[in-house]
Amino acid sequence: MNEWRVIWAFSPLIPNILDVVSRHQMAPPLLLAVTGMETGKGNLVGKEVESASSVKLEPAPTGLNQLLLPRYTADYEQASEEDRRVFVFSKQHETLRLEAEMVYTHFWQ
Repeated sequence: MNEWRVIWAFSPLIPNILDVVSRHQMAPPLLLAVTGMETGKGNLVGKEVESASSVKLEPAPTGLNQLLLPRYTADYEQASEEDRRVFVFSKQHETLRLEAEMVYTHFWQ
C-alpha cells in the first residue's frame, strides 16, 4: 500500500442544540477515512476506504450558513458554560476515540 489516507471529521448542526447540551448528550461525529483525493471547482473528491464509495465535499449552498448558523449559535450560547464545556469535551473525546479506531482499522494495513 502506497497511498495517502486522511480522516475527514464532521460535527452535525443539531437542531435542538440547547436541549442536547443541557442534557449532556452528544450527537456522534461523522468520520470518514478517505483516499485518492482530488480537488476541482472548489470540491474535494475521494474514495471512502471502508466501502470504496466516492465521496465529495463541497461548499454549502449560498445562504445556508446565514440561515442555520445564527440560530444554532444563539441556542448554544444559552446553555451554561459548564454544560458547553461538558459537551465540547465529550465531542472531542468521541472524535479522538473514533479517529484512533479508524487509524488502527484503515491505516495499519
